[in-house]
Amino acid sequence: MQKCVLIIETEAELRFLLKRVFETEYANFQVATAADSFKALGRLLQQHFDLVLLDQNVLGEEWLEVAQTIRAVWPDSRILLLGGEEPLPAAGKEGWIFDDFIQKPFTQDQLLNTVEHLLVGQHP
Repeated sequence: MQKCVLIIETEAELRFLLKRVFETEYANFQVATAADSFKALGRLLQQHFDLVLLDQNVLGEEWLEVAQTIRAVWPDSRILLLGGEEPLPAAGKEGWIFDDFIQKPFTQDQLLNTVEHLLVGQHP
């Protein structure tokens, strides 16, 4: 079964690179992108995504609103937050809305290991 991934990233170059990594490493994945929360929410309301990569730098607190919308509409979607600093509450604590967090800058191996963990393994 084909997995669907949405990459929400404000930086055009990184968005392109992330899309390319997924298309290269996971040929059976359908990959969509969005540069801002407005476009992301439009896509999320139309289609289910197995994994959403969410840039913490999406305008102000909008990244949190996007995550809350994902949880409300598609509670089984995995959310990987990409950012400069880990948001509170810390991972693993009650109230944590994300499935995982990866700090920028990250390597391709770090990204792929995290994605494998989220989509194949059991995340606490």
